Parts: sequence; C-alpha cells; structure tokens
Amino acid sequence: MSHFIDYCNEIESARKNGFGRVVLPAAISLPDICGKVEYPDLVGNKKVGERYKKWVQTFLKGVCPIESTLECIKCQRSNTSTESICGDSCKKQDETYDYGIAQLAIRLYQLRNNVTHEGNLQGDHYLFDLAYSDAEFPIQTQSFTNGKWSYGKAVVNLGVLINALCLNAIRYYENAGAEKKAKLDDFDKEIFHSDNFSEAFQRMEHSLSWRV
Repeated sequence: MSHFIDYCNEIESARKNGFGRVVLPAAISLPDICGKVEYPDLVGNKKVGERYKKWVQTFLKGVCPIESTLECIKCQRSNTSTESICGDSCKKQDETYDYGIAQLAIRLYQLRNNVTHEGNLQGDHYLFDLAYSDAEFPIQTQSFTNGKWSYGKAVVNLGVLINALCLNAIRYYENAGAEKKAKLDDFDKEIFHSDNFSEAFQRMEHSLSWRV
C-alpha cells in the first residue's frame, strides 16, 4: 500500500466526480511534494520555486506546452505581426518544445502561488475550460496555438491538467528507489484514523528511522 499513490488517486477520483475546482490546489501541489524528494539539496524558501519548476520540466509528460507564446523567443516580436525582426531565429514558442515546457513550469508555479497563497483559481496567462474535465480520460478540446486564444490567454482544460499532474506523480513514485518512495509515502505521516493509533506510531517510527 502506498499512501502517496492513494492520495493521487483520491485527487483523480474527486476530479472524475466533478470536483475539479476543489482538488486543483491538491493537484497543483504534487510537484512540491515530489520536488522536495527529488532535489533534497534545494532547501529553504528561496529554493522552493526552483525545485518545483525543475521537477515539472523533467517529469511532467503528456501535457502540451500550455503557453503558445505571443512573442518570439529571441527578439520578443509579437507573432501576430508579419514583420520579422531577427530573421530565421524568429520562431513561435509552439515550434520550440523546450521553451514551451520551461514556460509551462513557470506558469504552473505562478498558478500554484495564486492558489496556495490567495485561494485564487485564476491563471495569469490562461483560462480554464471545465468541459469534459470530469471525463475518465479528459482531452484538450481547445488548441494551445494562437488561433484559440481568448482575451490574450490560452485555454486549458482543467481535467487534462489535473489528470497529467496525478498520473506523472504516480509514474515518478513507481520509478523511484526505495528511499524516495518512503519519503513520498511519509508526506502525510501525521494524518491517521483515530481507531488505528498503532499504524500512526509505526509510520512515525519508520519516518524517523530513515532520517537517522
């Protein structure tokens, strides 16, 4: 039994039952949990953002870069303009995956901060689409490219985002070594059912054992 996988599955179950907006804060914090385990040297408040974004760039798969930029990577030319400023180097973000996934990490971290610190489900750069977000296998019904922008923001299906965060967190756990799995499973070590104190004590003792 894995407490961490159970937690991810609980988030997914809630999403599929129509509670995507409610569980978004839990889903958006999964890179925090995983990043802390994957990058133990990045400690302290000033490193939280770095490890969050690093984990997203490395391990979050199956999500299109949700930022199809309105600017050229090099010269910041708006891609709505027909005038090329830097020639062949003037490319749209959706033609450059590495840039896209980097922007995804930045935007997700901004969203994480909005949700965590302000309870604000608004993304600075995108709108959330709830259509089919509770489907077993949600799909992105709106394109991420510049033809599908609304009020200057990319349209992101909430179900796709939550599903991807959960599935990739589970995949990360499954591919992790024993020590990392133990740390992931201990993320909620102080939560227990009051009719089973022995389990709580066992988990606390186990947690202390790998820290020694």
